[in-house]
Amino acid sequence: MTRTTLFTLCLFYLLIVWVEPCYAQQEVYVVTKKIEQQLDFTPGNVLLIKAEKASIEVTGWKEDYIEVSLKLVSKHPNRKVAQDELDYLGFSIESNDEGHIIQNYFKAEGKVGRVRGNLLSAYSLKVPAQCLLDITNLYGSLKISQMTSDFKGQLKFVDVDLINHRGTSQIESFFGHLAIENYQGKIFADLEKSNFSVVALEGELEVKSNYGEIHIEGGDHDKVKIEGSKTKVNFEVPNLASYNYKLRNKLGKIVLPKTLGEPSVTDDDGTSHYDREFKTSNTSVDIATSYNAIILRQTYTAR
Repeated sequence: MTRTTLFTLCLFYLLIVWVEPCYAQQEVYVVTKKIEQQLDFTPGNVLLIKAEKASIEVTGWKEDYIEVSLKLVSKHPNRKVAQDELDYLGFSIESNDEGHIIQNYFKAEGKVGRVRGNLLSAYSLKVPAQCLLDITNLYGSLKISQMTSDFKGQLKFVDVDLINHRGTSQIESFFGHLAIENYQGKIFADLEKSNFSVVALEGELEVKSNYGEIHIEGGDHDKVKIEGSKTKVNFEVPNLASYNYKLRNKLGKIVLPKTLGEPSVTDDDGTSHYDREFKTSNTSVDIATSYNAIILRQTYTAR
């Protein structure tokens, strides 16, 4: 339901035109339609975003409502073209018992061959930190910060920043770059041709990756399970001996620091293995990949 209390119904459109210089010394007209709206929130609500060619920024806050700012942008050296093609961009905001659905879309069906400018959308949302998030985006970027809720993402050609988050995240990424920092909870990721970096994770990590690179740095892990194919995996922590290891790499290499001592890596018919238990109670790091490298690094020598 749209928030209609103290703020009344806050939905308006603002059309802005300005000139943006470009490197080729050719002026580009930027025409923007801005939509702002406030939405009621009830604990358990889901914010569903269906985006295309969009930059999305979601920030958690302590208020009990969702603040939405959406910009539809058209760019072209010809002002009239930029203004006319802004009409190709559409949006909708719907509410139901489960929460809210926000989406942007292109209304240029049958006209794609004639689209001459650069069309894009930019979301900026402030949401109650416990609001559940379900986000789909095709081309663009996504930044989520200061949330204490579960997140589900289906992303293609999207760069992702997930910062200071607590909850469970399920992420599917195709041709993306994901950077996660200061996360508490569980992360499940299914990656295709994507790079994945997680720093200072406290919790569980499960990743499936095909053609990519995974970097895990620091944190306190309760579970690490990587199933990779043609994926490079870096695992870097202050004390490698605080974990147990089950590493397998088909037609690839396993690189260990000298601080781990013996035993070393073994080879079985083209598959490298490293199995090491330092302490029964340690978390097990289970990594399997192929045609690339598994690299263990210690950030400093443990005493």
